[in-house]
Amino acid sequence: MSLFVMVQFMKIFCKVVRLKMGEILNKYMEMLDRHRYFNGAVLVAKKGEVLLSKGYGYAVYNHDIPNTSSTKLRIGSLTKAFTAMAILILHD
Repeated sequence: MSLFVMVQFMKIFCKVVRLKMGEILNKYMEMLDRHRYFNGAVLVAKKGEVLLSKGYGYAVYNHDIPNTSSTKLRIGSLTKAFTAMAILILHD
């Protein structure tokens, strides 16, 4: 399932069950964390309101140091993909 489809589904789900989007995102991320599918920090905001700001998994497995919303992570060249996508969106 693509990220876009997942986000659209969560928007509809929020309206149906009247839950806050941040709570649903947190439950989803905790599920990923439990199965060790995600390690990192997440910041989701909408119209200036922070919906979710939390760390999941471990920053350093060897020392059991957990991620927090302020953990500094080495991202390498990951920013290139985001920059390329931003340029493509602006181009359209």
